[in-house]
Amino acid sequence: MRTSLLSWIGDADALRHMNRFNVLEVPLALGYQQKRKDDLYIALVGELFDCIRNSNTLPADWARLGNALAQYAAADRIEELRAVGIDQNEAALFASAAFFFGGYPASAYVTLRSMRQPLADNSECACFDLLARPRVGLSSLINGLKEALVNGDLDAIAAAEAQVSHLAKSALEIGPDVWIPLRLLECLLSIFNATNLRAILPDGGSAFWTPLVKSLVSRGCWDFFPSQIDAIRRGLLLRPDTFSLQMPTGAGKTALCETLLFYHLNALPATAAVLLVPFRSLASELRGSLVRRLNEMGIPSRCAYGGTVPSGDEIRGLDATRALVATPETLSGILGANSAFAKRISLVICDEGHLLDEPSRGVGVELLLARMRVRETGVQRYIFMSAIIPNIEEIN
Repeated sequence: MRTSLLSWIGDADALRHMNRFNVLEVPLALGYQQKRKDDLYIALVGELFDCIRNSNTLPADWARLGNALAQYAAADRIEELRAVGIDQNEAALFASAAFFFGGYPASAYVTLRSMRQPLADNSECACFDLLARPRVGLSSLINGLKEALVNGDLDAIAAAEAQVSHLAKSALEIGPDVWIPLRLLECLLSIFNATNLRAILPDGGSAFWTPLVKSLVSRGCWDFFPSQIDAIRRGLLLRPDTFSLQMPTGAGKTALCETLLFYHLNALPATAAVLLVPFRSLASELRGSLVRRLNEMGIPSRCAYGGTVPSGDEIRGLDATRALVATPETLSGILGANSAFAKRISLVICDEGHLLDEPSRGVGVELLLARMRVRETGVQRYIFMSAIIPNIEEIN
């Protein structure tokens, strides 16, 4: 990104914060910003399309561009920007697209959800549907794309991209008002074609994945985050090795766990898997989300977090249980009370795996894992997940 534009973005951000805090006197060096809002906006839009043409644009530059454009979609600037002829719907669309191109689909979703007026242009509606993922889409094109994703029709997804690409080339002869949204849609579909759920999952077009994909799509998850894509491409699903994954908060650990549990338990139907969570509150939360969704997909699942001595309800029904979400203390009690279940466990996922290094609880978790390794259990894989893993070498 050009140095002069970076300076403009920094000055605009500084001025906006000064106005928000009602600073009475603006520094002279920022005075030009008050009279040239439209010039900066035009420069940002030009930079957006320059970055689209430049395949080497860094994610950080996309994020910076998205944040700068998002300032023009802010709710408290309606009158100010209307006076200089800036369309806030358009600004929100451009900002959201920048985030999406940089690999920040969640930021794209949040930004476009701030749009306050309905869209009339079919191409813009398609962009909105692809970025905001509403339950009821505005565009027949994206509704068809969503259906193709659920059904595993990868050819239909590729055909949609080819169709829009052809329309975008034809629109060059019509004018910018038609070409701009079509060009954005073409780029969005190109990325979506490479990152959607079916494109990343091994043998993604197979009916094997349909229950999982249907569940994810119903929640607005149409594609994987970059961190999830990296883990899957490195063999998280297919390789038998133990993995340690460092994924920041909001990077999609729960959805990745759901994908791994779905694949593992369907590929090995006679086995069971355990998701170890450090706190009872987290286990209770997952009971209403992950566990419920696994049950809906036909994988009998349950939670156990009562304490060191499992209750009768936690012991009963384990013979039919495929996935168990449990705290370390409760799992330790279950292993002692039901050896048959212990022998069926072939996968253990440790959430917040860095707790192995924690003085108060780490020893207990380490002893539990060591116990599972030396006893007659069927554990073949351990997966450690955490937002921060400072002790990665020790865990490995």
